[in-house]
Amino acid sequence: MQSYYPDLAWKIDKVLLILLAFLASLIIIYILLQELLFKIRRRNLSNIKNNIYELLLQRKEKSVCLPGTEELTPKQFIDAVSNRFRGAVFFNEEEQEYLKRCFINQGNMLKIERIARNNRNKWRRIEAMLVLGFSGAPSSLVVLERGLFDEDPDISYFSLLALGRIKTDLSLRILLAFLKKNALRRQKTASVLEGFPPSAQDRIIRLADDPDPEIRFWAVKIISRFKPVKHIEKIIVLSADVDPNVRSAACECLGSIGGTQAQEILIRRLEDESWFVRVKAARALSEVMRADCSRYIVRLLSDNSLNVVDAAGDILAKNTDAALPYLEKLLAGDDDLAKKKATEIMVTAGFIAKKPVKERNKNEFTR
Repeated sequence: MQSYYPDLAWKIDKVLLILLAFLASLIIIYILLQELLFKIRRRNLSNIKNNIYELLLQRKEKSVCLPGTEELTPKQFIDAVSNRFRGAVFFNEEEQEYLKRCFINQGNMLKIERIARNNRNKWRRIEAMLVLGFSGAPSSLVVLERGLFDEDPDISYFSLLALGRIKTDLSLRILLAFLKKNALRRQKTASVLEGFPPSAQDRIIRLADDPDPEIRFWAVKIISRFKPVKHIEKIIVLSADVDPNVRSAACECLGSIGGTQAQEILIRRLEDESWFVRVKAARALSEVMRADCSRYIVRLLSDNSLNVVDAAGDILAKNTDAALPYLEKLLAGDDDLAKKKATEIMVTAGFIAKKPVKERNKNEFTR
């Protein structure tokens, strides 16, 4: 016989209800507290902004720091120089420079570096590292380099971001060394290095001689953002690299450089043994030659790789007027795949009218 305990069930329900109400109260209190802290944070930033604005507007002695600007918290400093609350409080460039000049002093930097070096709270360390990055102080590079190679991925990541803001030759060398050693962060490191001034390309191009093909690949990928005309000879050499990924990156780089030399090399790469390189070469050639590339791209419609055929079709579809004579020649040829693709391009461009649905169905039925 089964026994029921209604009184016990009701007591359990009451306890659960009380617990639910308590947790709901905690959530509401947490949300209200966060809103209050946000308002206080925004109000303090607004006061700092207004004081600096009035000082700069009155054209007073700018070397004199307003009371409180030297005692900003790291969080307030980051909020101001990064404009994290630009919707509520926006600091222009002149105001940010004023804050940096007042906040960055020997006492503050020593304190921030100490926190970034060995504070037990990981997020306080990260906050301090970001301050060092925004300050641009060369003395902080030792601390940030140590953080960059830290075992904690968060410490390493934010050290990387901070170093990317200190665009000096030493920070560049540190980041390039990290690029070589840390395979997992190469893409992010590359994106940070792309933000460096064009003078950085002279050091970045040295990685193109590295025995590791992946390092050569990233070297070309990074330097292509600078459109390195003066290093075109090196890029041409890399376009014949043993590694197809390096060759594809070199083709992409030649496309950004442009010119007759780049055009000649890219035409050769259209016959590369790797389909991926042929695709990159075709797209790069279309950037260099624009519509005039059609006479070289059209032969790729007969390629044995469907990826190459599709890429060539996309390029020709954007330049149908220039490609029309070459597409018409394909229609008179024997390559069925090329004829089909050429027909699709011409139909899309309106050079060939589509058959009515009924007529197509009738023809298919008679066959």
